[in-house]
Amino acid sequence: MRIAVIGTIGSGKSEVLRVARDMGLATLSADEINRELLLEKEYISLLEKEFPFAVREGKVDRAALAKAVFCDGEARARLNALAHPRILSRIERATEDPLVVEVPLFAGSGAKRLFDKTLLVVCPDGLKKERLLSRGMTAEDIEARIAAQGEERYLAGDVTILNDGTIEELREKAAAALEYLLKDS
Repeated sequence: MRIAVIGTIGSGKSEVLRVARDMGLATLSADEINRELLLEKEYISLLEKEFPFAVREGKVDRAALAKAVFCDGEARARLNALAHPRILSRIERATEDPLVVEVPLFAGSGAKRLFDKTLLVVCPDGLKKERLLSRGMTAEDIEARIAAQGEERYLAGDVTILNDGTIEELREKAAAALEYLLKDS
C-alpha cells in the first residue's frame, strides 16, 4: 500500500512524514528526491539549458531558481516538466510496502496513479503564514508559493487532518490517521 501525504506549503506534511517514520513505516519525500536531483550532473545540465541564471559553477542556485519559478507560471511549468517525471519515477521504483510519501505537488503532477490512499493535511492560512515566517521565509515568498500551489488548496484526501494546534496534537492526529489508513487497506 502506498499513502500520499498531501497539502500546501506549511500545512505540516513533513511532520506527518516524521510520524510515519517513527511508526516504523518506510517513507519518501518528493522534496528530498528533488534535492538529490539538484546534485546530479545530468539534471543540472538540463536546468542550466532551461534556466542559465540558476546554475553557477556547476551548482544550482536554489534561491534564484525558486524566485523565478514561483513568480512565473510558464517557468514553473518548464521546471515541473523536468522534475516531476524524474521524481515520480523514483517513487514508482520504490519497493517498500507500506510506503508513505510526502508529495507537495499532487494535483496535476501525475502522482495520483502511484497511490492507494491520500492523507491531506490542512492548516488555516494565518497559522501557516505565521509558521513559515518563523522559519525565515519572507511574506512575499510565502504568498508566491501559496499562489503557485493553488490547486493543492482544493484537494480531497481519503483522510484529512486539520493542523490547527500544537505539534504534539498534529503527531497524535497523524498517527491515528495512518493507523486508520493502514487498517482500512
